[in-house]
Amino acid sequence: MSRIPPPTLAAFPSEILFIIAQYLNVTALNSLLRSCQRFYCLFDSVLYDQGRRYINVPDSGTPLIWAVKHNQTKVLKRLLKGGADWPSDNKNGTTALHEAILRDNYEALEVLLAAGAELLVQDCDGNIALQVAARGGKDQAARLLISEHLKRQAWTEFEPPWQCALSDAIRTQRESIVALLLDERTTIASAPRDAIQATVHPLLHSIATWHGHCGILQLLCDHGADPTRSRGGPGSATLLHPTAQNGHVEAMRLALRYGADLTARDTLGQTALHIAAACGHPAAMDVLFEEGGVPVDIHASGSMTPLMSAAIGGQERAAELLLDRGADARARNDTGFNALDLAIPHYPPLRLIELLLNSGTEVCPLAKEVRMTALHWAARTGQAAVLDLLARAGAPVDRVDQRGRTALHLAVREVHARAVDVLLAAGADPNALDETDCSPLDHARLAGSEEIVERLIGAGAVVKKLDLKQMLGSM
Repeated sequence: MSRIPPPTLAAFPSEILFIIAQYLNVTALNSLLRSCQRFYCLFDSVLYDQGRRYINVPDSGTPLIWAVKHNQTKVLKRLLKGGADWPSDNKNGTTALHEAILRDNYEALEVLLAAGAELLVQDCDGNIALQVAARGGKDQAARLLISEHLKRQAWTEFEPPWQCALSDAIRTQRESIVALLLDERTTIASAPRDAIQATVHPLLHSIATWHGHCGILQLLCDHGADPTRSRGGPGSATLLHPTAQNGHVEAMRLALRYGADLTARDTLGQTALHIAAACGHPAAMDVLFEEGGVPVDIHASGSMTPLMSAAIGGQERAAELLLDRGADARARNDTGFNALDLAIPHYPPLRLIELLLNSGTEVCPLAKEVRMTALHWAARTGQAAVLDLLARAGAPVDRVDQRGRTALHLAVREVHARAVDVLLAAGADPNALDETDCSPLDHARLAGSEEIVERLIGAGAVVKKLDLKQMLGSM
């Protein structure tokens, strides 16, 4: 049995003195109190002198961190008399400076800065104190820290942490911090405007636009960021592209006020309208139509229309809006595909297919083209309800692709029994041969689907003599 260690005075509450006092007369009690007072005076200074040796005060960290957390400014000042070289709390990955910011303890923050606290030390997440203030929207802390940075460092040394703090403030949408950092930057004589622009321009197009905070976007533009292009040369996105992708309507209006080009294409050859349609943002599309006057069938690379983009994205509401505004449902891109062809491989909602069919989208390629049709794609992906709509709309069920396969071949090969039923009911030929002279029945046998074999035979599939002998031999 392991021995239980004997208790120490530290394990008892301070009321132990009252217990002892019960057994003392007045003279002895006075003597005890005088001894305690002398011991305190002697030990108190020793404790503060030795304080830096302790790196893990329970539930706090270093004594400095404990003092900050408990708002003990007098204790903090006494601890700092011995110097500023205090360790960070390696266990919890923080420092007294970080804790003062997080707890809005600005008195402690000023004391720490006056004592020379290290500004560039990082917490466990790799953030310096200014970044913590920026992310948390701590304006007062940020002002104190910026002022201290500029006292101790030249601008060239401060610029990297300034950029990190600015990025964090933009990412967390702290407009007042962004304004503070930018204003401080413009007051520095050694920081010319073109240098500021080189910093804020990529931030506008990489971080700020995705959040769509108009106040921050305005600040960045006022300090030199160009909303009309993300980079020089062709294929340059404007502020409209990412804001349209995220449906930030007010930010899009801001971009238009700055003169962003509605017809500009990004690196993928898309306009803002194509992006808004693909992502399903009708309100963003309305802004482009009503305030920008963008053409409803504006072409992206490859003659892609916004309706095609909406179809690929499965965005029925966006497609309906485009069709209501007169989008051409019969339009084809450079490869001959229309919105219906492009939608089906992406498992679109049935309502979208109905919209396209009711608007006159052709269900089959031109007669001279030999390739997979919308019916082929629906069969291959097992979209039985879509197959039914296409067949009812007049899609030729026995049209072959470039390998001589009908839609039935593909449905059988992928073992989509419900799709097979729809095609057979629509009159698909169960004996059609592909380029390898294989019938749907051959593909069903290769796939090992007895269920589909039975359905094909029931629909009139011819069983070859060799197949019959094999079938009888397996019985």
